[in-house]
Amino acid sequence: MSDEKVLKIVPGVPKGSKRVLVKPAGSDTTTYKHPSDIQPGDEIQLKKDGSPVVMLKTPGRPADIPDTVDPKDAEFIRQKHLAVRNDEVVKLLIENPNRIDVLDTIMIELARESGAIKYERENGNYTGAAAIQLSAKRVQTLKLLSEVWIKKYEAVMTSALDIKGKKFEAVMKLWLETLQNVCNTLGYSREQTEVFFNTLDKQMDGWEKEAEFRIKRLGGS
Repeated sequence: MSDEKVLKIVPGVPKGSKRVLVKPAGSDTTTYKHPSDIQPGDEIQLKKDGSPVVMLKTPGRPADIPDTVDPKDAEFIRQKHLAVRNDEVVKLLIENPNRIDVLDTIMIELARESGAIKYERENGNYTGAAAIQLSAKRVQTLKLLSEVWIKKYEAVMTSALDIKGKKFEAVMKLWLETLQNVCNTLGYSREQTEVFFNTLDKQMDGWEKEAEFRIKRLGGS
């Protein structure tokens, strides 16, 4: 049935809706019906904004849930897939995996997990091996949290002055051009200028590592 005919049968139904939530005539329960199956006595269920409650996708198992899976397990898997899609870390990584604040979200999630483990250990009446296992799990989570924090610290320090980035490369180019102008102003011959820049090149060998070391040292002071 075309969308135009569906809209005539159920006014207000969004274009492309696959199912509409209704309370059939004489029934106390609600169910989803295809728009073309709705009867005159069916009561359309509405959201707070007054629009019908609809499904925009055909109901059924996702393609990656086998038909052999128990319906209860299938619903659990479906909810898990939804939770994964809505996970803050997942959404940030999909949006832009190069953002530094992804590490912030990871640290928050690890801290929450660590807190949940601690609460469970202290309030779940765990003893013996079970308590030891929870403690080990919390220690591992805190270890991961510290590692992520170190990565964030390093990222912040290097992003403050990215000596391998395009911006710093432009600054270095300007600096070298300035040195060339100084040589010209002082009346250096071509040979003298070449000697100067060859000596500079040798003195600057390995400067990137030394610069990174000094930047990190400044950050830790």
